[in-house]
Amino acid sequence: MFLVQLDFRRTPVTLSLMALMIALEIVCIAQGSDARNELHKTHLGLTGQVWEGEYWRPLTTTLLHGGLMHLAMNMLAFAVFGGAVEHDLGSPRTAAVIVFLAFVSSLPELAIWGARGVGFSGVVFGLFGWLMVARHRKPELYVVCPPQTVTLMTCWFLLGIAATAGGFWNIANTAHGAGWLFGALLGLTMFRERRRVWWALATSLLATLILATMFLPQGLPAYKQWRLEQKQEAERELENGTPPAPNGAGQDAESETGRAP
Repeated sequence: MFLVQLDFRRTPVTLSLMALMIALEIVCIAQGSDARNELHKTHLGLTGQVWEGEYWRPLTTTLLHGGLMHLAMNMLAFAVFGGAVEHDLGSPRTAAVIVFLAFVSSLPELAIWGARGVGFSGVVFGLFGWLMVARHRKPELYVVCPPQTVTLMTCWFLLGIAATAGGFWNIANTAHGAGWLFGALLGLTMFRERRRVWWALATSLLATLILATMFLPQGLPAYKQWRLEQKQEAERELENGTPPAPNGAGQDAESETGRAP
């Protein structure tokens, strides 16, 4: 990968997010696994509490990671892709793109699998998808996303699917795929002038459907399963003579961090 020059004058969003994610990982390491689970479960992670009105979680879950290796892989890719996108789009637009990609990559994972994933790689795949389209209209971006990088990212995606299918590691492959799709759609909207309106309509429609799962989840099997787990947990708490934990805070910690985008 070609490493884009990063500095706070030209890439403040990329560097600030990297610093924040590294700081959160340091806190988790310093305070132990309980701190990681607590941050995920109570404050920042992607859980069914999204459906209870905690709508920030699809964004904040991308800032947490499952360990140093997970963080390092995402930071390396984000330094390259995020820096290139921010150089091209500027900081305000890049921040908006990252927030958008965080929501549209995290929510399908929750809606389809009921997963409680963590990690920035859904956004990374989204930035990669944008660069795949943009490089054909802006040759200076080709050096950031050459065929070798496309091959590497494709292998990353396929290995994630294989690792999950084989039971070796539980990867949030839906978040990866959704992130890439919406990144590519944003690129097509920006750079394909002839059909820009149609690409914009397709992006808006798909994004609206995904965002609607936060507010109207009743038909989702994952939502029904989460409500059932909530009910069962409340019954167990009552049997043990303790008040039920609010919003599912008493769920098994392993299930909370089971998938790593």
